Amino acid sequence: MPCKSRPPRRKRASLTDLFLAYVVIVVLGVTFFVYFITSATEHLTSNRISQRTYRNVFEGRQPQNQWGHAVLYNLDQTQQRLGIRNANENIKELSEDEKHLLPVESYLGDDPRQTSCDNCFKYNVKTVMKANSCLTSWASKHIDLLVLILSAPENIDRRNALRETWLSPYINNTSKVRYLFLLGLSEYVAPDAIIQQENTVYKDILQGDFLDDYHNLTYKTLMGLTWAVNHCKEANLIIKVDDDVWLNIPTLLQLLNYNLHSFSIGGKCLYNSLPIRNPDSKWYASFQSYPETYFPPFCAGPGYVISPKTAAKILEVSKNVPYFHLEDVYVGMCIQKLGQRIKTIYGFLSFKPSGHLCRLRHYSIILIHEVSPEDMRLTWDYRCGGKTFLGRKRRRTLG
Repeated sequence: MPCKSRPPRRKRASLTDLFLAYVVIVVLGVTFFVYFITSATEHLTSNRISQRTYRNVFEGRQPQNQWGHAVLYNLDQTQQRLGIRNANENIKELSEDEKHLLPVESYLGDDPRQTSCDNCFKYNVKTVMKANSCLTSWASKHIDLLVLILSAPENIDRRNALRETWLSPYINNTSKVRYLFLLGLSEYVAPDAIIQQENTVYKDILQGDFLDDYHNLTYKTLMGLTWAVNHCKEANLIIKVDDDVWLNIPTLLQLLNYNLHSFSIGGKCLYNSLPIRNPDSKWYASFQSYPETYFPPFCAGPGYVISPKTAAKILEVSKNVPYFHLEDVYVGMCIQKLGQRIKTIYGFLSFKPSGHLCRLRHYSIILIHEVSPEDMRLTWDYRCGGKTFLGRKRRRTLG
């Protein structure tokens, strides 16, 4: 029986492999060349933009607004990313009397922070951008709720997420629910110019003349309370929140049925809380900045409710309470100085509950901290149903 012959061996297999390798090398080379040219061009363009922007602002070639900011409207992403540092005159300068009150080690020297003082804290923050959240539609002169939202200049997406979700029913700021975003100055001019554009559209931003920094949150909170007392004194209730919280306003409005005179401030409140002495912590408090063993009772900063009358009393007593950088603790110090009480209100959560998105909109939840803009949009758009859920769209109850 004849044996089967072996199939002929491909003589040009090695040449084919070499050709494919050559093609891969050529493609990689072209890709690298295009990337290199594109990067170099962008780098040169960025340098030209940066140099031109610098000359325009600091050599007077471009008009500035009344606050000394360059008018840099219609900035593209490259210019937004570049920015230039704000001139020093745009940033709130601290007086010598204020410097030793701040929780910054270089200002404290060897003296620890005192628990009280005699007219030592002079709050002199000026607003460089004013919203009209409480200046329009005063026909009824009645506001059920004023929402003060602490934000940062760069958190544009967070502010938009709030406007598109739980703030959307009140987006025109003319109803019985008003809101206000509280900001400080950016370290760079370009973001501040973009914020001016943002406020032109929404008219809901209040910006102070202090550097927007975590250690200046107390300035930001006092700025909001000052605005509330001076311009929204008819409001029945004030809530201060961060820009990463989910807020169920319909549930919150039910608090108006509570006896608000039984407490001064309410939320997720802490008692006998120990200061964090770890320098690596975001909430670090040195022994110099706070020598006491325990913090006074206070309501956690992500969100707490307060009445306008209490806000006015806090502003008055703050003159005799040395500055402290943790704003929620500082408000607790003022409440303690006033001899008033705080109250824990159920429904203020410091974390997002696990499970279905509709859990965020359950009627029993007032506030949830650390919710991303993506989750806010998904939660708001999701079709939850029944009387137990709050939101824009309703369908059958989940079962």
